[in-house]
Amino acid sequence: VDGVLGGYGSISNIDIVASRKFVTKLLSPSTSSTSDNDDEKKNNDKLIKVCDCGAGIGRISKDLLLELPNVKRCDLVESNMRLLSAAPDFIGGDKAEKCRYYCQSLQDWCPKAQSYDIIWIQWVLIYLTDADIIQL
Repeated sequence: VDGVLGGYGSISNIDIVASRKFVTKLLSPSTSSTSDNDDEKKNNDKLIKVCDCGAGIGRISKDLLLELPNVKRCDLVESNMRLLSAAPDFIGGDKAEKCRYYCQSLQDWCPKAQSYDIIWIQWVLIYLTDADIIQL
């Protein structure tokens, strides 16, 4: 399975590099003068749970989300079973062991509140209605 990138098996990693910088900045401890060093260390050691929505074969999960420090679990939500079933092999090894795979449309996906530290939704939003996005 080459993914859903118009037949391309891979694309430039420019988006991964920029996305990694963005997420790393979000996960960085506050630089305010009121923060306590012990609190910062605790935040840096926190195990995080991430979700890749519209995951396809798991390119974002493999190259971005599972590369973040302290990822405990990565859930992949994808409505196409053919793509989702290819994800464990594509992600591979120990990374795939951290993943759970959900074959479900985003319109029907209802995670419990505060289930994730990061929910990544890229490429798939154009296929949802405004009402569906608000319900997420």
